[in-house]
Amino acid sequence: MNETPVFQSNTGRRWKLIKISAFIITAVVVGFSFYIVPRIFTVQPVSAFHATQPFSQINANHPPTESSAGSVATQMAGRNTPVIGKGPLIRILRVTDTGKEKITSDPFTGARVGTINAGDSSKVRGYTYVIERYGYTTGKHIALTFDDGPDPVYSAPILDVLSQYGAPSTFFVVGTNVVKYPDIAKRMVNEGHALSNHTYDHKDPETLNDFARATEINMSQRTIRAATQTNPAFFRVPYGGNTDQTLRESAKGILTSQQLGYIMASYDYDTNDWQFNSGFKPELPDFDGQDMVVLLHDAGGDRQHTVEYLKKFIPAAKAKGYTFTTLNHLYAQTPSLVPTVTANLADHTTLAASQALFVWPKNLIGYLFILTAWSMFVALVVNVTLATIQVKRTQYKRRANHYNPKVTIIVPAYNEARVLAGGVRSLLKSHYKNYEILIVDDGSTDDTWAVAKQLAKRYKRVRAIHQKNGSKASAINNGVKKSKGEIIIGVDADTVFLPQTVTRLIRHFVDPTVGAVAGSVKVGNAGSFLTTWQALEYIVSINLERNAQALLGAIVIVPGACGAWRKEALLRAGGYSRATLAEDCDLTLSVHRVGYKVLQDNSAVAYTEAPEAIEPFIKQRFRWMFGSIQALWKHRDMMLKYR
Repeated sequence: MNETPVFQSNTGRRWKLIKISAFIITAVVVGFSFYIVPRIFTVQPVSAFHATQPFSQINANHPPTESSAGSVATQMAGRNTPVIGKGPLIRILRVTDTGKEKITSDPFTGARVGTINAGDSSKVRGYTYVIERYGYTTGKHIALTFDDGPDPVYSAPILDVLSQYGAPSTFFVVGTNVVKYPDIAKRMVNEGHALSNHTYDHKDPETLNDFARATEINMSQRTIRAATQTNPAFFRVPYGGNTDQTLRESAKGILTSQQLGYIMASYDYDTNDWQFNSGFKPELPDFDGQDMVVLLHDAGGDRQHTVEYLKKFIPAAKAKGYTFTTLNHLYAQTPSLVPTVTANLADHTTLAASQALFVWPKNLIGYLFILTAWSMFVALVVNVTLATIQVKRTQYKRRANHYNPKVTIIVPAYNEARVLAGGVRSLLKSHYKNYEILIVDDGSTDDTWAVAKQLAKRYKRVRAIHQKNGSKASAINNGVKKSKGEIIIGVDADTVFLPQTVTRLIRHFVDPTVGAVAGSVKVGNAGSFLTTWQALEYIVSINLERNAQALLGAIVIVPGACGAWRKEALLRAGGYSRATLAEDCDLTLSVHRVGYKVLQDNSAVAYTEAPEAIEPFIKQRFRWMFGSIQALWKHRDMMLKYR
């Protein structure tokens, strides 16, 4: 019987629809990518305030002199570039000696910044570039800055402390952390704090090329814009320091952020809070009346000591007359350095794509784990309850003396020469005597047919037939056609029956409404971890579930290794089908469909060989799972119908 496998379309219409759908989806994705990718990598204007021209607008008339941060960094490499000025802000400037004065300008825009004072003139002689500290202010202002967040554990308690003491601060956030915890970033903005850029994934800019450095900064900016509707203007280099040498070692990061229009922020006071857990004793600064930019962290490790440190730092500073502010307020400009913006499509796409990469898989796995754990618990409770009731209410009767039907035990065999004889000999030991054994060789390529013929020649109850290789289903159907019994028992070639198993299976058929009986299959080769695990699974899971199903009259599978069928019911159901990989499940549901009952007999025991290696185990389980899905789909109209 030629049947179309479930989910297969002989007309090709389904495959055509799949190809058309795939083409449309691919075209949409590719088209959108061509539209959006260039926009994602296009740098957004940071603000009207430019890093190399503080307190003024950019002069567009000055032509750029350098095309990339990398080229400037290459010229500076190994030259012990001078560091001049003072203040917590950093920039790298080009020096032009006119003979009368040394003029500093932006390396990228060419815009004039200022001149070198007499005190620094000799220091910069012979150098093309200098690193300038600037932004020095006087007064009693403190700008607390926190690196590496947002953090799901420590950012919230730090924000609580800042709120408690009324201390607006600046958070140098990492783009991927904003992606993961956007609600914390929004809280920072809503509570009056400023967000600044600390790269997308906290990579060291000095190890990246020009494009990668710019992308790290740009992607972080877009996620901040999309998540909080604010535009960061300040940038801090990951792994940077505040000494002259560490500034020289951070030249690529400084230059890239400067070229993108950011203000590179360093700090005046390092709390060293990252060392608090290693025995470092927290110390408060000398509150000497000068403005101060303070470095702390709200992520990247255990920051509980940072929380406690803030509870001491803020009151001590306020007691000295200090007020707290953000960097953009400390360097206030018109328009604002961090204006409210409307995120564009590229910003939202960047955030969504980042969430798809960093957030959705973790959340999906988490939700699926919870759903699976809960489903397993509910299923276990339901199955145990139903199976317990079924076992307690079931009383097996002995076979009626007058009921002695002819039984045909069909053994389909494909390349089973090694185990065939043992399985057949176990059947010959059966206490029930009115039976025949029919071996169906399914075109084996080993000695299975020779073994089958020897067994048939030696034992009168055994017959053997040979067919071209078709399938297990075709072999059993062929056996059914050649059978003489009114009860058919299917047995896998590697399965061993106990002597009383046949008797216990056929006793139920005295009831003419019974169409099939499932036996209890156990693992006979338990020894390794894999087979022992399967033995436990057969006992606890498979047999438990089948007993629960039996109480509801809804047994889904009569196992091919140990199951009995009324021949009439089997034929009415259409025999074994090749439409699914789980022919026993398919036939069981078909027997239900034609109106017969399917029972379970726990005392009818057979031992089978479980796969001893991973590869055949996976193949077996795939066949079981996919075949069961095919069978359930084929009989989906029977779902929730109770007969």
